[in-house]
Amino acid sequence: MTKARVVAFDIDGTLLQGQSGTLILKYLMTRRLVRIRTIALCSWWGIRYKLHLPYRQNEPRERIFTDLSQYTPEGIHRMMEMFHDDIMVPRYRADGIAKVKEHVAAGDHVALVSATFEEVARVAREYLGCKTCMGTVMERDESGRYTGAVAGETPAGEEKVRRIRTWADATFGKDGWELVHAYGDHHTDAPMLQMAQTAHAVNPDVMLRCHAKRLGWEILEWK
Repeated sequence: MTKARVVAFDIDGTLLQGQSGTLILKYLMTRRLVRIRTIALCSWWGIRYKLHLPYRQNEPRERIFTDLSQYTPEGIHRMMEMFHDDIMVPRYRADGIAKVKEHVAAGDHVALVSATFEEVARVAREYLGCKTCMGTVMERDESGRYTGAVAGETPAGEEKVRRIRTWADATFGKDGWELVHAYGDHHTDAPMLQMAQTAHAVNPDVMLRCHAKRLGWEILEWK
């Protein structure tokens, strides 16, 4: 039996020039939709992230959505759509877009696997024509409004592997698929890349570049 060919792409730093979390914070800040305290604390989190200092993965996401929780889910979804179209679309790497289209045209099942908000990942999936997306799911209360908390784990590190496996097993059956390619830029993408038959380190950070060279993974410099 022929197995389904799954291809996984990270978004931030891989398909996208920059980090969607930083970009969305600036986007919301210029529209005065988040508090000054939130901006300061998220900026400090970003510094710790870049310097590989201890940080809690969910912190900036919870702070941003706590501020946004005063708005309706429909209003938040519209914000995310506008953010994607106004800010992310001009920042997509042409080489990355071309590679996604190449895999889609070949009949591969392309999945976006990112720590960005699920609400943003869904818009990106539709824009890029991918099969599915896996992002950070934000909790909702019984009425459907966002609470500000993260539901479950943020897709980063080993969680990306778990998300891919859970989705693919449910979609194609436990032995009905294979991860043929994976693309990522950050050292935390290493478990996902390790899972693939062919790993691609895209504009990798120092740690991932060293890891890729040691394991013989392809290193791509996308523009």
